[in-house]
Amino acid sequence: MKRVSEAKYEMCEMNQDQAALIGRREFVGMAAAVGAGLFLGGLMSGCASELGQGVSGDGERSEQSAGEGSAASGAAPEEEVRMAAGKSLVAVFSWSGNTLQIAGRINELVDSDLFRIEPSELYTENYDDLLEIGRAEQNEGILPELAATVENWDEYETVYLGFPTWWSHLPQAVASFLHLHDLAGKTVLPFNTSGSSGFASTLSDIQSICPDVRLSDGISITADAVADSLDQVDAWLGESGLW
Repeated sequence: MKRVSEAKYEMCEMNQDQAALIGRREFVGMAAAVGAGLFLGGLMSGCASELGQGVSGDGERSEQSAGEGSAASGAAPEEEVRMAAGKSLVAVFSWSGNTLQIAGRINELVDSDLFRIEPSELYTENYDDLLEIGRAEQNEGILPELAATVENWDEYETVYLGFPTWWSHLPQAVASFLHLHDLAGKTVLPFNTSGSSGFASTLSDIQSICPDVRLSDGISITADAVADSLDQVDAWLGESGLW
């Protein structure tokens, strides 16, 4: 079992049937499983040099305040985002299924492909154990091996990147994804779930790993309120000018 630097994952456990919420969209074709085992911070040749410090999970324990559906500004002005063309990808990591619900909504409304970011060895379904695994992975700076990478990555110009906040940071599986997929020159719209801390340090993590990314405004929704907040996702997509 690889250790994941996560804190509070989303509150609901996802079973395999939840993948059906993708509806009429298909998952992006999977490439061969990444074979290098654990990728340690400076050894990966993905987007950039260093891995963001720690990682936490869906519905993290942080008590920082962030209202559900809160938007966060990135580095790219709206005009630049509106100019994005080419294919769009929804890439999501979700342990409990909360963040996956948002991904499914985006994939339903936007002409896009959907890719699940998953470790080659799935995480435990025990929430308490997962908290400890996440913290340990964060402390040790472990990048878990992924089950697959995105085929035809260069064809995508816009990436909707979804993840929970774990211990105020990106889940390490997402960090692995960023190291393996160069975001330089791509427009990235982040979407996120958390217990109460919103994006916290996750956007800084993305920019640290991928300094040349065009990071646009994102949306963060309280993990246990996702089902009742999908209209905020619709509004966010409309404001982005890409839907």
